[in-house]
Amino acid sequence: MKLLKHLLFLFIFLFPSITIPQTVFRSLTLLWDYSGSDHDGFELTRKVGLTGTYEIINSTIPPTALTIIDSQVPQGQLVCYILYATQTTFRSGPSNEACGVALLVPIRVRIK
Repeated sequence: MKLLKHLLFLFIFLFPSITIPQTVFRSLTLLWDYSGSDHDGFELTRKVGLTGTYEIINSTIPPTALTIIDSQVPQGQLVCYILYATQTTFRSGPSNEACGVALLVPIRVRIK
């Protein structure tokens, strides 16, 4: 243990300007089916990790859209989405929860 502390100190002393790399973001493509015509658009919420809190990431998705790309997904972390149909003064019940992990290869997540 003492040797490890000395090596760590030596490493920091020799390389004081080393910084921790920033989070790498990847993309997930989200797809859904919606046949209703009684909405003005969609609202997409996302949480990161199993214990994260859902936050609105896009509240202006057009009513004809059936897909969206989320390009701010932390690489290698589990992300989950819930979609809502919206009207001016109304928000539908939630869709099912759809989860995925963004890796080096793009993937698609289907919301039902």
